[in-house]
Amino acid sequence: MSRLLPLLLFAASCSTVEPDVWIDVQGARVHARVTGPVYAPVVILDGGAGQDLRTWNKVAEELSKQARVVTWSRPGLGSSELGLVGRGSPRIVEELRIVLEALEVEPPYVIVGHSLGSFHARAYAAMYRNEVAAMVLIDPSHEDWLKRLRLTRSTYEWREMGNAFHKEVNLLPEGARREFASLEEDSKRMTRLPTLPEIPVWILSCTRFGEGEV
Repeated sequence: MSRLLPLLLFAASCSTVEPDVWIDVQGARVHARVTGPVYAPVVILDGGAGQDLRTWNKVAEELSKQARVVTWSRPGLGSSELGLVGRGSPRIVEELRIVLEALEVEPPYVIVGHSLGSFHARAYAAMYRNEVAAMVLIDPSHEDWLKRLRLTRSTYEWREMGNAFHKEVNLLPEGARREFASLEEDSKRMTRLPTLPEIPVWILSCTRFGEGEV
């Protein structure tokens, strides 16, 4: 037993931290999770509008076999408390950096952004270019998406779409409503970002076909 004890102590010192943590982010208690080997490359998963860290459960479980995986519920989502009112990408980037510092995970990072999360990934890479090694954008939002969508609709159709969208959003929790409220301004903000660093970028997308279509 005396020979085994040093080995047990060493193993404990190398183990991962508890996966679920709550971090003070500018006055809001924010839920984050870190899994995977301590010294593995760090992958950050950031979800779409209104999505909390549970969105990534299965993905994080698989990735954490080879990577140090960070997921988080942005302020106002999931178990995280509401934060500051404005939910634009620059603010969310700063909030994420507070989380990463508290988790003691150091750059460089691979940032994965889904939908609206792709705006946050791009903003992070533009603002802190030396901290991002690569990006993966899944069904990414585009800064011209509203403009392009409007061109495909009549004035009446556009108004009806807007009314239906706002009715649905108003049924969501406040944190999600705040994120959807920032969409248009965040789209404009993407056009003003500094040039992105020369890093690898993968874009993943898919198309859903209706029944009977090929």
